[in-house]
Amino acid sequence: MKKSFVAIMAVLLAVAASAFTLTKTTVKNNHKHSPDLYWYEVTYDSMHPSGYIPNSSAFYVQSQKDQVTSPCDAGTVKDCLRGFTSALTAYPNNSSGTDQIKKPN
Repeated sequence: MKKSFVAIMAVLLAVAASAFTLTKTTVKNNHKHSPDLYWYEVTYDSMHPSGYIPNSSAFYVQSQKDQVTSPCDAGTVKDCLRGFTSALTAYPNNSSGTDQIKKPN
């Protein structure tokens, strides 16, 4: 009985120690990476000359700007995509976002 109790306590202690270690590692790794951005396609019209995001469908989520492929045509310097740190909740939305991707020249 004593051997079983000691073995069970050793297993419980090992599980508790590994759970604490994994949590610390996860927190450290989260600080090394830039946050994902929710990228939305920007639309322009006469009522919104500075551009706006017309609906709730995110174009995609990507953590690095250099990995985002612009879906826009060449020839202008207007925003093509706007990135936000959290998903938008109100539409249309004319916020500038935390990052922008211009249409390629």
